[in-house]
Amino acid sequence: MSGTNKPLLLGEFELETLEYLWQTGGGNAKAIHSELGVKRGNSLNTVQSTLDRLYKKGLLGRVKKGHAYFYECLCNRTDVLARKFNDLATELSGGEMQSVFEAFIEFTSRVDAGKLDELEALIATYRANESGEAS
Repeated sequence: MSGTNKPLLLGEFELETLEYLWQTGGGNAKAIHSELGVKRGNSLNTVQSTLDRLYKKGLLGRVKKGHAYFYECLCNRTDVLARKFNDLATELSGGEMQSVFEAFIEFTSRVDAGKLDELEALIATYRANESGEAS
């Protein structure tokens, strides 16, 4: 994903388009229009504009195939969630990370108290991978 410091702003149709591309592995504007755009009443031009915006945001790669571009995601759902979470945390925390951590733990425990154990395991895995890469 793009290494920009600009907040990642995504509209509803952009998110639907990313979801479609995550599920299918890629597609061109016509395929996306027939699957998503028609149901929403969006024109092919709207789909093309949406794909171009996602490309310019660094979320999609594209390759010219004939007269059309074929788009693929350059990020996964976790990448987008992490960036959106970072944007929100930066905006609301005033740089004070303790409140971000506390809010995240509060959120996690509200979802399911057992998720805290999963979070601890994920952190341990992440730390193990990080120390393995540093060696």
